[in-house]
Amino acid sequence: PIRVEAGAKATINGGTITNVSNYTYALDNHGDTTINGGEMISIHSTVSTYGTMTIEGGSFTCNGLEGITAHALIAWGGSETTINGGTFDGKDNYNGFNVDASEGAVVNIYGGKFLPVHSGSLYGEGTINVMGGEFF
Repeated sequence: PIRVEAGAKATINGGTITNVSNYTYALDNHGDTTINGGEMISIHSTVSTYGTMTIEGGSFTCNGLEGITAHALIAWGGSETTINGGTFDGKDNYNGFNVDASEGAVVNIYGGKFLPVHSGSLYGEGTINVMGGEFF
């Protein structure tokens, strides 16, 4: 897994990041991160952000375990995320979503594919602005 610390800036241009540990993430962002493709897979929530994040493409797959709440992307309070592309698959696990925005988080969706999940594609007490994208 990758962790971007507060104050740091990271750009991801492809590759594969796989996380197999409970309660951790393939990408844990506390800084300013741009994702330009690649594949991220996790058994818990795939991407966690407390900072600023821009997603231009890639695939984000959460293979959550039964009984664990897990999401393709979780945005925490105070974070700001812009999604311009990518494929988000929260799978059909227990109480999982493609995007979960906690109170105080802002997620702006301009594009991307959001695959079907049992609990719903978008969730949270934060602000989720949908200006585009495909929801299945």
